[in-house]
Amino acid sequence: MGKKILITGGASGKGLELVKELAAQQSNQVYFTYCHSAGSALQLMTAFKNTQGYRCDYTDDDSLSTFISRIHAVELDVVIHAAKAAVDANTLSPALLHEKKFQTYLRPVIVITTELLKKFRQQQSGKIITLLPSAVDSFTPATPLNYFAENMYLLGLSRSWAIENAAYNIQSEVLSYPATGSVHREAFRFNLNKLITEKSNFDEIGLNGSLVNEVVRRVEAWN
Repeated sequence: MGKKILITGGASGKGLELVKELAAQQSNQVYFTYCHSAGSALQLMTAFKNTQGYRCDYTDDDSLSTFISRIHAVELDVVIHAAKAAVDANTLSPALLHEKKFQTYLRPVIVITTELLKKFRQQQSGKIITLLPSAVDSFTPATPLNYFAENMYLLGLSRSWAIENAAYNIQSEVLSYPATGSVHREAFRFNLNKLITEKSNFDEIGLNGSLVNEVVRRVEAWN
């Protein structure tokens, strides 16, 4: 049975690969956001008739509000947060960098998920998958504190979304991966009212393929 899926950042990076993989199954309806990748978005919608892209500038409150009003009008089963903050770390002080990343990355994830949880609660079903740019247990003393804090913040949010919405058949999971080429998975979900933490290491068989395949598997298994 096909799924109705929203992928943020779906016209570039891992989001682009996820759109292609999930839209290849014609029974799926895939919605995705993009900002600066209009050409890629158009190519996706041309190649896959079961896709619909929405331009959304996370730095613009009006653009974000417009997008949220649009997703309220469509049915959704799964949301995958694959968008990443487009911030030049070399031009900003640590304090400004942290503020900018919160506004362009963390805050949109929070706002979009909060709105979608209302929809998922009404339909008594929904799945949230959040992709982190690094495994949370792969940090070293040299890892910038802000970077660590951002990932832990999203991990904590995902846990809270799972706990608070278990009664509504809503799952919230985190998939994370280190930059070394292997894939590390951490998923938080509810089963029989107990929070389960899954941790699995994959062989180095290609970072993109491994992560994308794991996300696709989890989407297909959701019902």
